[in-house]
Amino acid sequence: MKKIILFLSILLNTFCYSQDLVITSAQISPGQDIQPVIKQASETLSDGSSIILPTGQTYIFNGSVLFTKKISIVGNFCKFTRGQTTTDADLNKWGCMISYQINERKTSGIQITNLYFESKSGGSATDGLLKFINTEAVVTGCTFTNFGNYGITFQHYDNYSKGLIYNNHFGSCRGLNDLGYGVVAYGENLTWIKTVPSLKNILTIQNNIFEGCRHAFSGGGNALYIADRNLILENYLSHGMDAHEKMSETGFNKFPSRFVVWSNNTLINKYNVDGSPILPGQDNRKLSKSAGLIRGGEAVVYGNVVIGYRDAFGVIDFTAMAKGTAPSLEFRPKVYHWDNTYTPYPNADRTSELMRNYNVVWYPEVYNYPKPGYNPEIYPNTNRLK
Repeated sequence: MKKIILFLSILLNTFCYSQDLVITSAQISPGQDIQPVIKQASETLSDGSSIILPTGQTYIFNGSVLFTKKISIVGNFCKFTRGQTTTDADLNKWGCMISYQINERKTSGIQITNLYFESKSGGSATDGLLKFINTEAVVTGCTFTNFGNYGITFQHYDNYSKGLIYNNHFGSCRGLNDLGYGVVAYGENLTWIKTVPSLKNILTIQNNIFEGCRHAFSGGGNALYIADRNLILENYLSHGMDAHEKMSETGFNKFPSRFVVWSNNTLINKYNVDGSPILPGQDNRKLSKSAGLIRGGEAVVYGNVVIGYRDAFGVIDFTAMAKGTAPSLEFRPKVYHWDNTYTPYPNADRTSELMRNYNVVWYPEVYNYPKPGYNPEIYPNTNRLK
């Protein structure tokens, strides 16, 4: 502890002379709690600065840090992990490990690179690792594991969600109550967006690997995201790709997801919902219902490969079904799908479908052709990679 306090006092004297903070293992030994150092840096460094970590070291990270300035983190393959004595009560108190809130509708320059985030296995229902609130950012080369709720959350403006989550790994992401979402996108939930913004201003989730998650990516409340060229493995508990419906008149999910793109993703599942291996010729009702479920808003779905699910994709509105009514025309799912490849598991009692309507009281708009005028500009944000 004395060593950390001394290090912090040195930081106070050196920040004014340096744009970046270079942390060495000589200054803070591996295995110590690095949270106080990161918190001090978040308060003292200026916009455009970077925190540069020593190569390949492991540090405890107990507590949380909120950045309100545009500060990048160069991970150099370091690991931030919760301590062995961490309890669910601790996780509930701390919330997300690292958060950013800049509140700007423009490129921030923030990059989180090559950092390993680890929570406690089976953590609490509020446990998260990295959160961005109205903040554009790039996250690349990182690993997220053992989180109870989410790896990354993007809480974005209703009409602007720009950011890039590229070439990361999400694993062992099933926590309390079988939660575990790789990436979550949520809008402000203030006003239903009539017109979809330019694709260059929409969060892009690309070239990542998701293993054992409840949902690889999900969204609600005016969510805007593009998920492209991701690999989703052993996602047997529920559907791998998700777009939520409207759930309430106020508060949580006041609106459904607004617009999502699922393109060129590969989903391979070898297990039934109960965790048992899929066997040739078995009853396909044992399988997870679908690889992707559109529950509200507009979805563009193309070029995906699906193996090991009862159906490839589904359309549903759980809230409308519970009420025995149809959702309003404004929020009713609208889906364009084409050029998807699906390997079904046939069974005499129940057929498999490429795009199934699970509703019984209404019919969504589903078109098996490209969206008219859609320009698949699916790499709009990769120019932010350095």
